[in-house]
Amino acid sequence: MSVEPEIPPLAPGRKVLKRKNGRKDVYWVAAESAVKAGYRPKTVRLFDDPGDPVAPLATVLKCQVFQAEMLEWVAGMATSRNMAPAGTISWLIDLYLTDEDSPYRSIRQSSQPSYLRSLAIIKETVGDRRIDRVTGKDVRHWFKRWGRANDKGKLKHHYRAYSCIQLLRIIVYFGKETRDRATIELAQTIRGMRFNQPKGRSQKITKMQVISLIAGAHEMQMPSMALAISLQYGCSLRQKDVIGEWINEGGKQHWSSGLIWGQHIKKDWTLNKPTSKSNFEEIAEFDLNLIPLVMAELVRIPLEKRIGPVIRNETTGLPYRQNEFSRRFRRIAREVKIPDNIWNMDIRAGAITDALNKGAQPADVMKAATHKTLNMNLHYDRERLDKTDRVSKARFGRSNEENDENDENDY
Repeated sequence: MSVEPEIPPLAPGRKVLKRKNGRKDVYWVAAESAVKAGYRPKTVRLFDDPGDPVAPLATVLKCQVFQAEMLEWVAGMATSRNMAPAGTISWLIDLYLTDEDSPYRSIRQSSQPSYLRSLAIIKETVGDRRIDRVTGKDVRHWFKRWGRANDKGKLKHHYRAYSCIQLLRIIVYFGKETRDRATIELAQTIRGMRFNQPKGRSQKITKMQVISLIAGAHEMQMPSMALAISLQYGCSLRQKDVIGEWINEGGKQHWSSGLIWGQHIKKDWTLNKPTSKSNFEEIAEFDLNLIPLVMAELVRIPLEKRIGPVIRNETTGLPYRQNEFSRRFRRIAREVKIPDNIWNMDIRAGAITDALNKGAQPADVMKAATHKTLNMNLHYDRERLDKTDRVSKARFGRSNEENDENDENDY
């Protein structure tokens, strides 16, 4: 067996193994140093790569993602071994990331990358600053700098600036637990400071756009994406509650939070799913028989494959990683001419708007969306199901057989 090297950096980590019988198996392989440090997975099989000297575009993109995830993990490990000088902003960041009692350890893994991005910006721009020399005026200047303000003070990257300010507050408030005098004084200074929040998203997706996405997913041979999108829209579910997330614990990765056949989607086609945003206390419950858009996708799944995670990447056979799911969604959206300012997260907003526009009662919609607002302390699952039934009927018709003619034409 021989190994054909890949010229970096197009497809970092790509290895082609040529078997004695002539077959070529292609893998992404993690760096040996990262593996020794505990990084997993060690390898990922690239099934659609024929093993040619030049990697196909799909392989290049996958390898770049796998490599970035590995390097991000390695960077986190390196931070714990190389603490910055005490008394600096970088020291606060390192303390927050590595201390065993830090609240960072309780943050969901899916949220950690956004924290790390903001902390990296802070460390790169002001990490060397001594805490005892930071003034409130400095912090306001940093906010403008992080947001790339123009001469009139208007921010080009408001979200980035606000995220950095929020993370600065977090690390300073945690740092004052060390009773460092300078950190305590800085915490008192920034406590009363106010910064304008970026405007919330107003985008929502329409029913016809969702139908186009589902059709586009099938045309591009991505039935798992079609099923995921139909469940997100039909049941107003968040992305994580449909596809789940991969969590790294002790160097080992495991999948959680997504839909599972039998556990969340029953044989009678009812859905019962504790939602992640509520820390799994609120339950999304639907009779899927009332949602033809979802049923049209579910019945495509052969009976023998209705085991384990509902949404699986066709390439790997495993549940999606969030980055890969997002990339595929954008590819499909661009193919069907949906603007880039429409995100996958907007499907939920579109579903809620669709229900309200079609006459569903606001209180019922809140129950269907598992919002705690207007929650009347439901004690009976049947009561919740009654309300979500009314939402489904308002949106999609009373039953599969009684959908109005327009809805039938849509599908």
